[in-house]
Amino acid sequence: MDKSTFDKSLKGPRFRKKSKFILSKDLYARFLEKFPEYKDLTYNSFKDIIKEFNSKVVDKVIDERTGVTLPENLGVLLVCSFKPKSTAKNLNFKLSAEHGQTITNRNLNTEDLLCKIFYTNYNYRMRLSNRVFWKFVPHRSFKRKVSKAFVENYNKYILINSGMKVSSLFSKT
Repeated sequence: MDKSTFDKSLKGPRFRKKSKFILSKDLYARFLEKFPEYKDLTYNSFKDIIKEFNSKVVDKVIDERTGVTLPENLGVLLVCSFKPKSTAKNLNFKLSAEHGQTITNRNLNTEDLLCKIFYTNYNYRMRLSNRVFWKFVPHRSFKRKVSKAFVENYNKYILINSGMKVSSLFSKT
């Protein structure tokens, strides 16, 4: 295997996903419209409050084995571990290029287990309309915190078999 195997095509098309900043001035203005009693709250304070709340949710998701119920019954966030399919190979491109042969990452420090952040709103007390259209994409810092915590204590999290639905972990009461 030579180094050119891993070189990216410079002539290939480029695609960059457009990101939308949710904590916008428009959201702040709509908040003040709905709750005029907070007119003294500045935009920066508004953003800081939301970021602080989100960081507390992240820490709680990492600490709690059974996950965290989001406010207003929006659903549940939890971290689970799973064993990846044996057919999937996790290549280490840098070492493979240096040594000239295929080298894979083995996750030996977690006994080949991987972690995943799940969001579910199925089988929950209050069913939401259009719940199948919801998607949860964790922030990069959230993913990195979870990865670090998972390596330190991977046995803490619920082990999920492939094909098992996360919503089946919760009772319908």
